[in-house]
Amino acid sequence: MESQALKLRPRETRGDRTRARLVEAALAEFHRHGFERASVARIAEQAGVSRPTFYFHFPAKEDLLRELQADLQASLAERIARSRSLRDALDVFVNGILEVQREVGALVFAEMLRVQTRGRPLSEPEDEPVPVRDALAPWFVQGSAELRDGLDPERASQLYLSSIFGYLIAPASTDPKHHPKDLNALTSLFLRRAGAEDSP
Repeated sequence: MESQALKLRPRETRGDRTRARLVEAALAEFHRHGFERASVARIAEQAGVSRPTFYFHFPAKEDLLRELQADLQASLAERIARSRSLRDALDVFVNGILEVQREVGALVFAEMLRVQTRGRPLSEPEDEPVPVRDALAPWFVQGSAELRDGLDPERASQLYLSSIFGYLIAPASTDPKHHPKDLNALTSLFLRRAGAEDSP
């Protein structure tokens, strides 16, 4: 299992370093006040920039969450791509999701998912790449023998992601202590039991 922590990608230019400071300051603000009550003025002040500078980089708070989510997704997708099997890829995915959630907090994480899924579910095909979805989909095809009987690999990939993200967005899921058990239970619904014989 990959052990390197998920994190924002390194920033190199001055503008990118400013964006990284804004993301860090915003996370602290979201933790203190929640997403809806977070203040752009306080985020900008904490990052050492003006409000116009914030809006230059992020037209809205939602865009800042998209930036954070895109960076964390890319890091998780790289892990998934190095998996050895479908079961391993799903373990990497679930553990990565839980790690991201711990890093940003359960409420901020749920808001990140809501922002990402407004208008179109993460599981549905679209022109713009979604790194985690695109990294998992090939494993469902390559590892189709690991799936429960009767599941179409491509459809199973969409249903799996819809189930996971739907659960994490639901208000009843805001207590993260249940998430490891619940996410693993959801995953098991798509996989053959370990050691089960393949059908002839």
